[in-house]
Amino acid sequence: MGHSVKLANLFSRYFYVETGNKNKKTALKIDWRNNMSKMDPPQTRPYMKIDYTKISAALDLSRFGIKKLSPEFIGLLQRRAYDIAGLNRIKVYFNEK
Repeated sequence: MGHSVKLANLFSRYFYVETGNKNKKTALKIDWRNNMSKMDPPQTRPYMKIDYTKISAALDLSRFGIKKLSPEFIGLLQRRAYDIAGLNRIKVYFNEK
């Protein structure tokens, strides 16, 4: 994982990564909580479909002294997600859409 995703994990109340690899025929799921202070044991399962990675996070906004993200910032995140999709010709979902 890159630095950005590691920092997002470090500043999250909850962080979840799931990835599937058709060549290795395995899917891996890992959950972290409390700014990476707690990690559930990684779970693997057989997997033979298309490759994918899913990341979900609940940011710990109190560490930044805020209570919620502004609509402008959420829009910026959404545009960035769609930029990534267009540049890499991959499917990217923002809030399940």
